[in-house]
Amino acid sequence: MSGCSHYDCSADIQCFTCKEFFPCRLCHDQARNEEEKDPKKRHTVNRYEIALIKCRNCNTEQEPQGICSNCSQNFGEYFCLICRIFENNNKKCIYHCEGCNICRLGPQENFFHCYACEACLAVSLKDSHKCKPGITKVDCVICQENMFYSRIQSISMKCGHYIHSKCYKEMLKNHIYTCPLCLKYVIDVDENAIQALDEEIKATPMPEELKEMKVNILCNECGNKSEVKFHVFGFKCASCGGYNTSRI
Repeated sequence: MSGCSHYDCSADIQCFTCKEFFPCRLCHDQARNEEEKDPKKRHTVNRYEIALIKCRNCNTEQEPQGICSNCSQNFGEYFCLICRIFENNNKKCIYHCEGCNICRLGPQENFFHCYACEACLAVSLKDSHKCKPGITKVDCVICQENMFYSRIQSISMKCGHYIHSKCYKEMLKNHIYTCPLCLKYVIDVDENAIQALDEEIKATPMPEELKEMKVNILCNECGNKSEVKFHVFGFKCASCGGYNTSRI
């Protein structure tokens, strides 16, 4: 089997379950889990159970190691015996995190392992993040890919929830500024924007039949409930003065 787009290496790995050889575990999981039509046949590769690899140069099957036992082909400049990973692309700066017990994309100096959160996080979050056990051992709320095992960096939003960095950028690109989980703002709110909405509401009175209508709201920011006047442009929290509210 030829190489793949995930890793630049010279060896194929054998799945412990189906006994087939694939360029890497990601290629296997795509073919035998994501694209497999029969639910009963779907399965993924356990990286730690890979017991056999095949040299692409001489087709020799052998136990996982950095250099072919038959033709001395170097399978990859980077080799991790624990994760069964081979890689020639040094720009990826792959490193094995002992805390996570998996290989991650670096550079390693840009990340630290938080033993309270049980995850590798960006150095910029070292003194500011909110520790929560297993915070990244869940699926990204946007793309549904598990963040702990993902090759994409996860970031902590302002509310403390984690999400893939690329999914966060897509959210902002599509003008979504609240967390999909807790609905709190993920960006700093401009006071001028709140004042502008105040003026907009003041300049646009509701029809006579709705002028005195009141609704109960919940503020997604401060968590307080209040009764306010109805307006199609939004409901202003009586406690904190924000407009990130939901009608209840």
